[in-house]
Amino acid sequence: MNDEALREELDLVEEIRTGASLREATLKQKKAVRHDANVIKRNFEVGNLVLRRNAKDSHEGKLAANWEG
Repeated sequence: MNDEALREELDLVEEIRTGASLREATLKQKKAVRHDANVIKRNFEVGNLVLRRNAKDSHEGKLAANWEG
């Protein structure tokens, strides 16, 4: 009797995990769609001036420039 109750409880836990996993995947997909809708599409061509992140050396310290260009 105890084994039977444990098996039922394990099945219930597995169902809860599956449901949570499905909800998580759905929310992740909705979040990605919302994010992608707000992203501005930019087309760059050769010769355009752009800013790019500056790779800092460890000896430059925190006052070094963050951007280059």
